[in-house]
Amino acid sequence: MRYRKALRFGLASMFELPQDLVLDMPRITIIGSLQVTVQNHRGLLEYRPDRVVIGISGGQLLVTGEEMVIATIQEEEVCVTGILQSVVFEGGLLRPDEPDHE
Repeated sequence: MRYRKALRFGLASMFELPQDLVLDMPRITIIGSLQVTVQNHRGLLEYRPDRVVIGISGGQLLVTGEEMVIATIQEEEVCVTGILQSVVFEGGLLRPDEPDHE
């Protein structure tokens, strides 16, 4: 599994392909303290107006804040708006040289 992920990383670099797609990693866009958008997510795991947990490859993304709402949720993208206070990776993301946990 490790070699497969390293090969994908090498091919992505060589052909200048988006690594988030090739390596099955999330693309996270934060706009100030108002919005976070996660592409290539694994689903919404928890929602409260002060806490949102989104599944991502290798772990979870914890977003805390106030008055947060799920603005959009689609198969490949989820967008959270509100007054964001923190965005934290839990469980970490897999690097290309780490074994795959599939």
